[in-house]
Amino acid sequence: MAQFVKGLFWGAAIGGLIGLLNAPRKGSQTRENFKAFIDQTTDDVNDVRYKVDNLSLAVQKLASEGSQSFKEASDGVRMSLKHFNEEAEPRIRRVKDQTEVLTEHLKEAQASFQESKE
Repeated sequence: MAQFVKGLFWGAAIGGLIGLLNAPRKGSQTRENFKAFIDQTTDDVNDVRYKVDNLSLAVQKLASEGSQSFKEASDGVRMSLKHFNEEAEPRIRRVKDQTEVLTEHLKEAQASFQESKE
């Protein structure tokens, strides 16, 4: 981007100079016009540079905030999952224990049914 601003400045300066040198005016008037042209071009280049710098800062800030927001969201999800696991673990263990007890009862009932059948 710096090359663009540099090229813009030099292109405008050289084009303005050529235009002023070919103009049919008095030397003093040409010098005044040239000084006004240089001042205006300098102001324009400085304005473009200021806007480019602001744009660059805005992009950096957005990237930083986006990465920070992603990190915060990721940390939030991770903490929620950890909390869920901590809360659900006792329930899961009880269900597993009850399933084992039920399986044992079913095996005993099946064995008892088989014995009564014989």
